[in-house]
Amino acid sequence: MSGEEATATMCGHVQQVQVFRADALGAAAEQLQEDVTALKQAGERQTAKQVKALIVAIDDARTALANQEDTAEPFAALQAAIADLPC
Repeated sequence: MSGEEATATMCGHVQQVQVFRADALGAAAEQLQEDVTALKQAGERQTAKQVKALIVAIDDARTALANQEDTAEPFAALQAAIADLPC
């Protein structure tokens, strides 16, 4: 898979993060973890690092949702991580 193909696939998975439900976020995080591997194999190491940061932000948002905590900060971080991606 080329770098462009891996990036395009990852960008499709990022769209699933826009649904702010714990189960949807969890599914997206799993797919994005696979994208990290594909991006690394395609030589897109910087993008892979950015996707890892997004996964961390997803995990933080899911934790806040599960614990019924204020979600403003975790979701702001999630949106910032998405904005850093080349999508």
